[in-house]
Amino acid sequence: MRELDGRRARPYFQLWRQRDGATVAHSESLRSTRLPKPEGVTDEPRLWNLDGPAGPARALAIAFRLPPPLEEREEQQAAPSAALELMVVKSRNDLDRTLATLALVLVGTGGLLLAATIAAVPPLLTRQLAPLKDLTEHAAGINAPSLSTRFQTGPLPEELAPIGLALNALVSRLEQAFERERRFSADVAHELRTPIAELRALAELAMRWPESRDLHLESEALGIAAQMEGVVTRLLALLRSERGELAVTRESADLATVMRRSWRPFAVAAARKHLSVMWQDTESGSVDIDLVLLRSILANLFENAVEYAPANGTVVIGSTFESERFAIRVANTVTALTSADAAQMFDRFWRGDAARAHGDHSGLGLALARAFARAMGGDLEAGLPEASRLTMTLTGPRRGPLS
Repeated sequence: MRELDGRRARPYFQLWRQRDGATVAHSESLRSTRLPKPEGVTDEPRLWNLDGPAGPARALAIAFRLPPPLEEREEQQAAPSAALELMVVKSRNDLDRTLATLALVLVGTGGLLLAATIAAVPPLLTRQLAPLKDLTEHAAGINAPSLSTRFQTGPLPEELAPIGLALNALVSRLEQAFERERRFSADVAHELRTPIAELRALAELAMRWPESRDLHLESEALGIAAQMEGVVTRLLALLRSERGELAVTRESADLATVMRRSWRPFAVAAARKHLSVMWQDTESGSVDIDLVLLRSILANLFENAVEYAPANGTVVIGSTFESERFAIRVANTVTALTSADAAQMFDRFWRGDAARAHGDHSGLGLALARAFARAMGGDLEAGLPEASRLTMTLTGPRRGPLS
């Protein structure tokens, strides 16, 4: 084996006769050394690793036949040529050294990259994520008393600016919702404080002078209790509607007929105030709608029109169909009502200054009517097209699934 040390980079071969395994030829570099004859050699090249005479090597073996001499082929006297097996071996020392060097370079480079990553990435991430950390700390510090604060979007990176704007919009909506709830709680307390005080006064009066108790005390107390019950009932209906728990049952009905029947209970009050009631553009047509909710909405609209129209004023009622939707309009003359008032008319417990002296109105009727309209897939809006005319418009789908 040591005889090949000076030539181990050169390839060497050995040729066998397949029939008896006799060596036909071999490389001079092998000298007295012989290669092990491989088994199962075919005409398909075969490659494998082996421990050669000069150390680790790569071997290739293939079987073939030599063609007969040209003159024998021309005379058609060629005997079948003998099958031969060739084995060529090349030392792997240079390849192994190259692979070892490459592996060492890769390991070293990977180690350096890992060390550089560990040294550079954490500070970089800390610096780059500092705005996100500040944003998180700011969001964690927001509570009910601090909903007026906003996120500073100016110092934020371009990627985080939309998040800051979205958070500001969210906080703004939360602030408005909390403010509505505060006003709602205050309005509920204000609305119930007066009847509760009246009930207490009546009870104290009855207890102090039981022998001279007025016969009207019971009816007055009953009226106050009914007023409180009406407030609570409407609040519960509003709550169910906002939670989507309001059941809607549709049935087919003629819209104009429902409107005229709903107006009848208010005709006497309108005549008492000498109101001019006009039905304009009232089209007959079938609609699939919840009649209970529709009558409740119409009752609120008609009651408000009659109640707040001045004496000798005008009430105009009409309905139209447009494509697959309907519209009901109730307009009445008004005094001292502004566009800002019209925008607030559907707020819970909102009432105009002129109506606040009347204890029969809780300020929940229009809010409840709008909730009913939206539960049926429609809407209720208020407008002031003229300074002296308020128009309430109810819209909704004309067709729906029948229950």
